[in-house]
Amino acid sequence: KNFYYPRINKEDAFKLGYIAEKSGHTRGSTIDLTLILFDDGTIDMGSSFDLFDEAS
Repeated sequence: KNFYYPRINKEDAFKLGYIAEKSGHTRGSTIDLTLILFDDGTIDMGSSFDLFDEAS
């Protein structure tokens, strides 16, 4: 819990918009895209993967 949503209650994740009520992924209308630097394959995303926080 402290790693993925350290500053919110898990129950608030829907209200705050971190989790959608209906997922576009399951309908095939949403994709996730990450851009990386060509020279070394990295990019600073500002936070860890799936962090429910303003830092993301």
